[in-house]
Amino acid sequence: KTAKILVTFKGLKKEIVPKLDDDFAKDTGLAETFDEYKEKVREAIQNELDKREKEALKNRVLEAVCAKNEVELSPRLIDMEIDRMRRQFTSMGIRPEDLEKAGGRFEESMRDRAKQEMHQALIIDAISEKEGVEVSEEDLENHLEELAKYRNTNVARLKAELQNEGALESIKMRLREEKTVDLLISRAHAKSQKKEVAEDAKKEKGATDDEKIEEKDSPESTKTQKKTTTKKKTAKKATTEKTAKKTTKKTTKKKAAAKKPAGDKKPATKKKTTKKKTTAKKSTKKETEK
Repeated sequence: KTAKILVTFKGLKKEIVPKLDDDFAKDTGLAETFDEYKEKVREAIQNELDKREKEALKNRVLEAVCAKNEVELSPRLIDMEIDRMRRQFTSMGIRPEDLEKAGGRFEESMRDRAKQEMHQALIIDAISEKEGVEVSEEDLENHLEELAKYRNTNVARLKAELQNEGALESIKMRLREEKTVDLLISRAHAKSQKKEVAEDAKKEKGATDDEKIEEKDSPESTKTQKKTTTKKKTAKKATTEKTAKKTTKKTTKKKAAAKKPAGDKKPATKKKTTKKKTTAKKSTKKETEK
């Protein structure tokens, strides 16, 4: 079907993308040159990634610690934590009526979260006491400086506001909790590094053993073994031949020694015969004279 449409233009807009140059960097108010701006953006992204990674690692460590250390929680503590969470939602602009409209599922999820947070808080507090973790004035001042910079105010004014609100002690408790978690994370890293070193050593040992087996079973090693065996056989044969020659020489000498006395008896026999002949001649002469 054909239709006629009347269109009235209220306005015509076009997206204009600014050039990424020094002027753009100056307009952001973060840097004077575009290269400096890129570095600052890169640092901000990296800080955010590190923060997320640390938070995920913190949750894993706390889950592992809480799983190994069960704590019996009183219903009163859980109810107090739920009330605190309600006040927190209210401060964020969520009305109590909206929370009630969410129904039992939201209430159940809040109770589960309250149990988890109270469990972690008690475990961290016990570890802090055992390890002697404390928050110094320097730690508090450094944190307040960062917080003042974020809120665009000075440290003295921020500190006075927090004291009036009674929030300074809660900040100290949170800093103590962070230091305790950092201690747990550092020990977890040390343990995992030891485990990795042990596994690497085991792998290296296994690889060395495999290399030895491969070298043993390799054609070159087989040739070497054959050469060694041949050399051993040749040496054994040469030794046998030398022994046989020595034995032959000894036997020859023995035979020569055995023959030598037999040869010496003949001249003795001749001498005896000569004496007999001489004696016979003398006896003949005597008979003739007679």
